[in-house]
Amino acid sequence: PSLQFPHSHGVMVEPHVVIPDSALETFEYVRELQLPPGFAQRMLVYPGCECKGPCSEEAQCICMARSSQDMKYECSPRCGCTQSDGSCSNRAAQQPPPFSIRVVECAGKGFAAFVNEHIPNGAHVASYLGEVISRREASARLRRDCQPRASGTPNDQSASHTNHHTYLVVFREHITSDQPRVLTTCVDAKEKGNVARFFNHSCDPCLQVVPVRWGFVPCLTFRAVRDIQPGEELTFDYADGDHRAGLSKTVCLCGSEHCRGFLPRTKLADDTV
Repeated sequence: PSLQFPHSHGVMVEPHVVIPDSALETFEYVRELQLPPGFAQRMLVYPGCECKGPCSEEAQCICMARSSQDMKYECSPRCGCTQSDGSCSNRAAQQPPPFSIRVVECAGKGFAAFVNEHIPNGAHVASYLGEVISRREASARLRRDCQPRASGTPNDQSASHTNHHTYLVVFREHITSDQPRVLTTCVDAKEKGNVARFFNHSCDPCLQVVPVRWGFVPCLTFRAVRDIQPGEELTFDYADGDHRAGLSKTVCLCGSEHCRGFLPRTKLADDTV
């Protein structure tokens, strides 16, 4: 869906991001991942590059060389380029959204994020920021947010009539080694988050989730999968293209020609990481 922006009031929470006052009343806006106590000291586990100017593959930046198809690595405070003129291009996920975004309330759908300008295919759009929590806590919050309520509530768009919206994003890394394992990162933007918490699901999205690391905990970022035109809604696939988990009972409102009818189902184990 696309939108012509009305002249509405809002707060410029970041240089290119405007959010209505009514939306900001429901959460605390943050500009970095909210790590558990003690995690900040454990974040910087990778050696930094020694680049003295802008980092590039041609300059043999070891951070960029560490990147693969499954994980992008950015420069960190350990890097030599930290002391340079600030022109390092390998820190996109650590910066505010570079494009003009406005959050708008849509009838029957709640809040949604729309872009004010053209975004080229492949461009970084925003990072998903919130509280980094354990799988056990994530499971507890998901059960809380999906508690059934009495039917007939105004503006109820869910077949299960749930109490709350959930802003929980789960990322799983399959580590291949002598002892293969899965590392799970859970980020909840319900109470603390940024503009990306307003990116809705679409069965035909314009954004893709890309994991980025500059420390131990990965950051989930959004990249354009095609050219995005001014006025388009910013959306991603909640299942990230993996539909083996099946569908939930929540009606999908994306309106896409390829709409699957219901949102993807989120499944979490009750053990901790």
